[in-house]
Amino acid sequence: MASQSVNNTKTRPSRPNLISIQRKPIFKEVKHPLSFCLVNIRSIRNKIADFTDYVCNNKFDFIAVTETWLKSIDDSLRAQLCLPGYKFYDRPREGKGGGGTALLHRDSLNITKSNCGQTESFEFSEWIIKSTGSCNIRLIILYKPPYLDDHRVPVSAFLKFFCYMESIVLSKEHLLNAGDFNLHVDMASDIDARKFLDLINSLGLQQHVDKPTHIHLHTLDLIITRKTSTIIQSVPRVHRHFSDHACVIGHLRIDKPSVKIRLGYIQEV
Repeated sequence: MASQSVNNTKTRPSRPNLISIQRKPIFKEVKHPLSFCLVNIRSIRNKIADFTDYVCNNKFDFIAVTETWLKSIDDSLRAQLCLPGYKFYDRPREGKGGGGTALLHRDSLNITKSNCGQTESFEFSEWIIKSTGSCNIRLIILYKPPYLDDHRVPVSAFLKFFCYMESIVLSKEHLLNAGDFNLHVDMASDIDARKFLDLINSLGLQQHVDKPTHIHLHTLDLIITRKTSTIIQSVPRVHRHFSDHACVIGHLRIDKPSVKIRLGYIQEV
């Protein structure tokens, strides 16, 4: 009997062609207005933890600080103020203690120092905030000490030097002047405050804070822009106290760098 070869291997059906489906993420570009804070902290040296918690909780984009009381040797304190995602720059007062201005801002913002100075009547630092739009912001942080026994400088001296604003009022950037002016602009009977308001009015400027910023119920911490400017989104609000001064917070009609949020996926054949 002839042998017969048996093949038990089963023939498998051929698999149909597979279609490769790729998923493409869908993003939405989200824009938010820049948020700011102005604070006379009256020595940041012993308030770093509270101050940095406040910044993180409120997610400010930039914070203008007066009366830091920092010295040139305080690099360890500056390191503590460099929060993740932020940069800190300051200008200590020269010649004696106290005073000082500073800027804490998100590192996503492109900010450069333009100028700084100190006269017998006030000190300031000047910054350029480069916007994603067509117009940048010229931020001036100013501190004018009050008239005291160890600082016998009349307001007339401040008004004389404050005229330096004439040189930057016509600058192409949006103008934002923020600081502690130590003038009772809320009092119509205060002659020095009236002279100051008349001066900024003659320069085509306006002051936006309309609530007391000091524990003695005077408006000392001011936000000043051009009259023709619409950079301030709404009237700045008076917030918590870190010293005898309250924080002044608000938003600008300028968008911070946009972020992309992933909404989901779309399938592509």
